[in-house]
Amino acid sequence: MLMKSFPEQNFTSGSPLPELANTRASEVDWSTSKCNSPIANQGQCGSCWAFAAIGAVETAHCIATGELLDLSEQQVVSCSNRNNGCNGGNPSIALDWMQQGVCTEDSYPYTSGKGGQTGTCGNSCTKKKLSIGKIKKTSGEKSLMTVLESQPATVFVESNNAVWRNYKGGIVSQCPGAQVDHLVIAVGYGTSTGDYFKIKNSWGTEWGENGYMYLKRGMNNQGVCNVATEISYP
Repeated sequence: MLMKSFPEQNFTSGSPLPELANTRASEVDWSTSKCNSPIANQGQCGSCWAFAAIGAVETAHCIATGELLDLSEQQVVSCSNRNNGCNGGNPSIALDWMQQGVCTEDSYPYTSGKGGQTGTCGNSCTKKKLSIGKIKKTSGEKSLMTVLESQPATVFVESNNAVWRNYKGGIVSQCPGAQVDHLVIAVGYGTSTGDYFKIKNSWGTEWGENGYMYLKRGMNNQGVCNVATEISYP
């Protein structure tokens, strides 16, 4: 399992969303939804950005249509030419690229995980049309909670540290304080064992709590491990 830092993408965080007037759900968990795809493993390629974007789109499309597609991360890695393949990328750019559709995993399977190579873009498959909206960006813990009431979102996090490498379970309350270097999907929040955000990683089911992690909520507006600094969703 190798994680590579993504290059600087000149991301400008969107404005915080307006707060809901005392109507927020106490708990949201998209990981239990029929629209949640299985935990993936990016392998030896720095393609977390593509896995986060694909996962967010799969769920958004399913929420809109009732159909959960298995879409091709490899096509996004190899063909999203404003990103850098296995050397990193930005999910908002990938989400924008996917507006024109994406092929299925069966027709364009993931291969970069074994050798860490981006691969050449192929065009032999037929893209699936997706029911997703215009890409939106926001920031801040309260804004992330607002988004999660409707759908999951891609989020940047600080993960190149022992906290993430050794995580087995529980709620993480702090990271060392470095810059963000990894992309995951925020899939929920709750209060059952303390206030938290629930995130979905792309390091396989052997990592964390079956591929998921809990980050303490309410420490600061940017979130533990910077989980609420840069939020994108379709």
